[in-house]
Amino acid sequence: MMLSVLLLAIAIILALLSNDNPLVMVIALGGPWAFGWHLAWQMRVLDTDNPETCLRLFRANRNSGLIIALFLAGALLL
Repeated sequence: MMLSVLLLAIAIILALLSNDNPLVMVIALGGPWAFGWHLAWQMRVLDTDNPETCLRLFRANRNSGLIIALFLAGALLL
């Protein structure tokens, strides 16, 4: 979990090094931050003995990708 957040943040930093607007970097780095909190929530709620919870968390993985995509799209618009 932490490795995916770290690698995503490093990729964003390397991609935006040449950008002069620091607000773009801040908004783009909000994606891995929110993604990490979403994954932490999933780990906190996880109950492997409850199939309904497992299905709900599996479906919440869609939101993980959306979180990153929305932050990157917001940074792109600046």
